[in-house]
Amino acid sequence: MNGLIFGMLLMVFGLTSAADDEPKLVEVQIEIRGCESDAGKVRLGIYNSAAQFPNPSKQWKGIILDAQKGVVIYKMQLPKDAWMSFAAFHDENENGKMDKNVFGAPTEIYGFSRNARGTFSAPDYKDAVVKITGEKIVFDLR
Repeated sequence: MNGLIFGMLLMVFGLTSAADDEPKLVEVQIEIRGCESDAGKVRLGIYNSAAQFPNPSKQWKGIILDAQKGVVIYKMQLPKDAWMSFAAFHDENENGKMDKNVFGAPTEIYGFSRNARGTFSAPDYKDAVVKITGEKIVFDLR
């Protein structure tokens, strides 16, 4: 009886459980293609806003994966229907940063979700952003 009264009070005052406010999660498989060797790590950055993209110090989540020649696969839970972009590079020498030549051009292969490319810099967030639905996210390192 007390449970029934409590339930009715919740309905009257519009209270919901904390679980209703939490985002639904879906498992997403991320496939990063194009590693030329098993040496080093693949550094994956996940971004959930244009203001953060593609600054590694502002990523929503950073993941370090073992490099694998060909395809690196990573599965994780992400908020369903969120809009996110992904950036990765093959840190073959494991120094924790994207190596560049004297002109500032990357010397390690890299890529972005939707295979977005910028002309002389990273692509715009809008070109790399994907809606999280539970479908595979596949992109290439070049």
